[in-house]
Amino acid sequence: MGRIRWQRRRREAVCILALSALGFATDAGAATLNDLRDPAFAGIYGEYAPRGKCDGPLSLKVDEEGFFFRVDGETLHPASFEYAMSFFGPDYSGISLALFPFPVGEYEPGHVLMYVNADEIEGRIAFEENLGPGERLAYSEARIVGSSPWLNCAAKKS
Repeated sequence: MGRIRWQRRRREAVCILALSALGFATDAGAATLNDLRDPAFAGIYGEYAPRGKCDGPLSLKVDEEGFFFRVDGETLHPASFEYAMSFFGPDYSGISLALFPFPVGEYEPGHVLMYVNADEIEGRIAFEENLGPGERLAYSEARIVGSSPWLNCAAKKS
């Protein structure tokens, strides 16, 4: 009985590896991105800040190059970030996106969760902590999360 179970698991593992090599068995839940050049992201380009006031100490520019956070005079431009494609479930058809703008490793999406078009409101970005036990936010991340939500500056002007 044990030998048959082991052989079945081995066949399953071989099938999974083969499908992965062909691109079929990928993790559909998240994708690591280096930019936002895909036309699907063009609708989120713009400048954002707490209460839509981009002349303050915190702001975010979103364009095809990605995210440019300004926190107290320092600019943060993550080289990569995680797009959580299936975050809202398989039947979700709204306008919100879930991203992790500050990944900390290959299997760790980061300590900040970013909702673009948060609460189904175009031009609104909300941030929240994604911390494990004993973890703390970096200073810049704490400033970003603590000032949430952020609004599109152009929308605020009109």
